[in-house]
Amino acid sequence: MFNLDYTLNQLDRDGIYVIPEPIPPEKVMEFNSFLGAFDKWGSHVVAQSGGRLATDESVFACWPMHVSILAPHFFEKVLELSPIADAYLEWKSLLYSINSFETRPSPSNPVGGVNAFHRDGDDSKFISLFMLSTHVFKPEDGSHEFVLGSHKDIPGMGVDGREIKSVTGVAGTLFFAITSGLHRGVRPMSHPRILTWARWGVSNPPSSYLHDQLKPIDSPMLGRRFPADDRTRRMIHLIAK
Repeated sequence: MFNLDYTLNQLDRDGIYVIPEPIPPEKVMEFNSFLGAFDKWGSHVVAQSGGRLATDESVFACWPMHVSILAPHFFEKVLELSPIADAYLEWKSLLYSINSFETRPSPSNPVGGVNAFHRDGDDSKFISLFMLSTHVFKPEDGSHEFVLGSHKDIPGMGVDGREIKSVTGVAGTLFFAITSGLHRGVRPMSHPRILTWARWGVSNPPSSYLHDQLKPIDSPMLGRRFPADDRTRRMIHLIAK
């Protein structure tokens, strides 16, 4: 379990918090095996792929949202950790996406896009839970970097001279991040990196939900995995109903 007050204090201070216990390796293998049975699209979200499947030349590849929702284990972990998001968002959170994407190797970190420091503007207030779906033992394996405290910046503040948190770890490593702060994914140098993430916001729906052209799956697709309580069902109605 997690200490809610401690986690919220860390998030408020730093904008990022690594969950102490990763998802067990056998569960990550099952999750990745499920993804591997489906086609990948040529961007980090399907809506930006231009309707094209990923090729060997694609910098990014991603799966449609329903694949990441239906894949075993991560959906359940999202629900387990949702009280953290709900408390951060003052008990009015809406889970609006669960997605996975792959970043292909390159000897250099390209300028622009998710590999450059940037801020997300998904909603007026929002938070994300990430899972390293492949091993990231060192930054050049594709670490996630976050400028500590940058979620509290005033306009115009940048990266120079500031402390940066680099998230590495075994496949299954989990971390929350308030990605209105400055962050980036380092481009891996030797092997593809898969990152999976869930997002909660307060709007119904957030602007990024519309921008990413997301829609809920039918709840029978989840079978017995679909939550029984009405409050959780309301929280997830943008991804399953």
